Amino acid sequence: MKRLRAFTLVKLAPVSQSERPAFTLVELLVVIGIIALLISILLPSLTKARQQAQCVQCCSNLRQIGMAAMMFANEHQGYIPTCTQWTSTLASEADPSHTHFMYQAVSIGNGSPVWVDCFSSLFSYLGIHSSKPLASNQLLSFWLVSTLQPAVFHCPNDPSWDLKTPGGKILTNVGNNGSPLITATPPGNPSNYYYPVSYGINADIACVNERAQGSNFNNALLWPPSEGILKVWHPNASSTSTDYSGADCKLSKIKHGDSVLLFADCGIQPANSSVPTPYAWDYSDCLIYTSNNSGGGTLGIAYSTSYLNLRIPVLRHKARINVVFCDGHAQTTPIAGDNGFDKVWISPWQP
Repeated sequence: MKRLRAFTLVKLAPVSQSERPAFTLVELLVVIGIIALLISILLPSLTKARQQAQCVQCCSNLRQIGMAAMMFANEHQGYIPTCTQWTSTLASEADPSHTHFMYQAVSIGNGSPVWVDCFSSLFSYLGIHSSKPLASNQLLSFWLVSTLQPAVFHCPNDPSWDLKTPGGKILTNVGNNGSPLITATPPGNPSNYYYPVSYGINADIACVNERAQGSNFNNALLWPPSEGILKVWHPNASSTSTDYSGADCKLSKIKHGDSVLLFADCGIQPANSSVPTPYAWDYSDCLIYTSNNSGGGTLGIAYSTSYLNLRIPVLRHKARINVVFCDGHAQTTPIAGDNGFDKVWISPWQP
């Protein structure tokens, strides 16, 4: 039979707090120094990771906007929303059946319906809805709800969102009362000409052509009676020729959609003051891209052209911008390199 061993519990004398060993000042300084060193090593990596995540989010936003424009085109006979300012003449020429664009429920002037701006036209395709019921004659738009700030139109690295009036100017648009938004202000905020959008549309594609002037590319009435005609670059025309018009909002006219910009990071506040009116599309806070009057049709040429590069926000993503193309794919595009600005087209007439 095995014997069981007996154990005796020994009660230790209690140790008072004052008798416990404490950290010395040197030890504390060493620990603090190690923590500070680790922070200094990790902080740049964490900052870089955060910036990259914001860039990815911005690119995702543009991909969604591009897909929304394509869904719009599928339901409107191949036309994307226009960024041309509405006039009854243009509307009757470009869309006499009122099937190419989205129209507000109200009419002005001679009773003609008014088309909706190019960004608000995409709301329903992006799942953007009003939190409050709208009247039967109202359509949700940036004009109607001045406090509307959909996240999909917000680049996380756009510094204008820290301002009282974030975003840029939706230049060629009209409000519910038919006033051009460049001179009209949204209700409830009489000092705000800006709309919370961090991206610009390709006006070489999204402006309608004015038939009354031989199909010249028309950016329409900015400040009546001044009229602005964008001169779209074409390989068979000089930089100042108006013989070649834009794509007239028709995606099927673009033969190389995988390299033609549709939407991209755009807009810088405050607006530059070096460009005189009425050519407001040359201001840095205008949310359009164009090859207007330049020596070429690429984003690279626009970036090297003084009156076109002011709105290209290359500092948002460290010498890069996000672009969604006419075929629906989106990418982060550096200024230079194999996939740089020279490979991205603004003019739809790529050779």
